[in-house]
Amino acid sequence: MIGFRNITKDLEKEFIEFCTENDNVVYLNKTIGSWDIEVDLIVRNNLELHEFTREIRTRFGHIIGKHTFISIVEDRMLNPLRGKP
Repeated sequence: MIGFRNITKDLEKEFIEFCTENDNVVYLNKTIGSWDIEVDLIVRNNLELHEFTREIRTRFGHIIGKHTFISIVEDRMLNPLRGKP
């Protein structure tokens, strides 16, 4: 979730283009209320998440007023009961 500051249409367009070109971004949603945009990504680990956020801060830090993360972790495991009578 990202809240912008000093945003212009051109800067917003540039941010959206950056996100849509990133392979990890699977969903963008412009919102109303406390946040301006929701960026959903799928990453394999925290390192990939930190690399993405570092790149966003480097390129767009001047327009990002606030941000927060909501993590959903999915661990897949084999069914331990499979193959048992």
